[in-house]
Amino acid sequence: MSSTTSTKQPRFAAISHPKKANVDFPAWVVKDLDKEADRLGVARQSLIKVWIVERLEQAGRKAWKHPDAGPVPPHPLSVPSVSF
Repeated sequence: MSSTTSTKQPRFAAISHPKKANVDFPAWVVKDLDKEADRLGVARQSLIKVWIVERLEQAGRKAWKHPDAGPVPPHPLSVPSVSF
């Protein structure tokens, strides 16, 4: 195994045919997303993806993950639960 190969399982399995979803947000939402993404050192799109998947998991949906990955640990971009 090369030094660049990881044995760690991905949090989510790669999807062979991802679907795109375009979402329009008010300017203030994009501004706040950018601030939070900058604070965490990640891209805005990554932050949005993680937050949406976490919310779906909280609602009882199962995330796409590698079948051998075992329990999904909290993601480092996690935020406290918000009730809607």
